[in-house]
Amino acid sequence: MTKQMYPRLFRSENPVLTLQAFRFYNGGVMGDESPEITKVEDAKAGTVQVSFFARICVSLRNAGWDLLYVLLALCVILVGSAIWYQPPLLPSRALRVSYSFLGKDFADAALYRPLAMPTRYYVKLPHELQKRYRWFSIDRRREVCALAEPPTFRTFGLPAIRRKEPMGLDLEFRHLDNSEWHVSFEDEAIVFSNAILCVRLDHKQIGEETK
Repeated sequence: MTKQMYPRLFRSENPVLTLQAFRFYNGGVMGDESPEITKVEDAKAGTVQVSFFARICVSLRNAGWDLLYVLLALCVILVGSAIWYQPPLLPSRALRVSYSFLGKDFADAALYRPLAMPTRYYVKLPHELQKRYRWFSIDRRREVCALAEPPTFRTFGLPAIRRKEPMGLDLEFRHLDNSEWHVSFEDEAIVFSNAILCVRLDHKQIGEETK
């Protein structure tokens, strides 16, 4: 490239345009500066590639933590929903359970409390009496005692009930075995009984609760 070939180009007062014109007409090569420019361009390309992969790694790492939080939140929601819909029965020692059958006293009944249902209790007798008395449900807030069916559901491997299902057969003023059931909710105890069976749930004293 000579001044005779492109006289107007060499008369340009802008050195940047002149340099660009030299590179264009010479195929992008201009003396000793072309290797440095090539190195700079390669370095820029390498920087772009490294930054791209680095951004991918950072994005995956951030997404991994975010995904973990989302999965934990979903697990909490699912567990909470399962417990609310179908609470499992947990053994409880909040009340002392005793019962008498045909004049004999026993203290081998089991007490259960549905998880997330603080006012509900279930009493299980060790044996079925009169071919009907085995499970009882008690609701302190509503002051209801009922003859309940054995729990047929399971939550996390534990016996469970359905929150929205009925408690069972309400015992108050119910005539069974030629006698009437009476239910009493007192400050010290909960008692429900008929002529042959009496079940009593006593509130424990502070000294007993600490044992």
